[in-house]
Amino acid sequence: MVYNSSEPYEFNNLASLAIKRLKNKIYKYEIDNICNISNKSKFIKDASKELNKTNKTLVMVHLDIDKFKVINSRFGYKTGDKILYEIGKVLIGNLGDELYGKEDGDNFLILFRHNTEKGSVLEKINKVISDIENIKILDKFNTKVVVKAGIYFINKDIDIRSAIDKSKIAKKDIKNRYQSSFDVYNGNYDYLFEETKLEEEMLDALKK
Repeated sequence: MVYNSSEPYEFNNLASLAIKRLKNKIYKYEIDNICNISNKSKFIKDASKELNKTNKTLVMVHLDIDKFKVINSRFGYKTGDKILYEIGKVLIGNLGDELYGKEDGDNFLILFRHNTEKGSVLEKINKVISDIENIKILDKFNTKVVVKAGIYFINKDIDIRSAIDKSKIAKKDIKNRYQSSFDVYNGNYDYLFEETKLEEEMLDALKK
């Protein structure tokens, strides 16, 4: 039998190539293909890990663009996707090492894990909203966006999906405002949280 000294080298190359392709596949699965930031699944996974490993107060934010369907209908989905991409860039530019990702449609999720002091969080969200309002592509189409954000300071005894639900509920009082704004969860709508949780449990049961 003739031993080919190049075989281990070739095997290592093939193994490295396979690992690289697998990593690329995982990366594509975890990244939103429009905004180039974490998708919902990746965000929830990372945010859950963060919540489980710390005793700090973390802050969940749910952010969305009001009546974004109108933009898609008026200017087309390609333009809508470009706007969503620019929103992703705003989050990247403002949030640094915090966690953030795209949920569904025009909805975005943010978890503050470093700068969690209330004043700092509100200031940062205000800046994010302002930067989204001033995305340059909006000038091209002579249109504006209205941004709504709900903020929930996480109780340690809650899971990440429930924290997301409470950050959504935080927007109830600002839902019908015709200007960008944010609000902090105050517990006034706990019954909505319980209803939402019950609906989710029923849907999960139907899937089984």
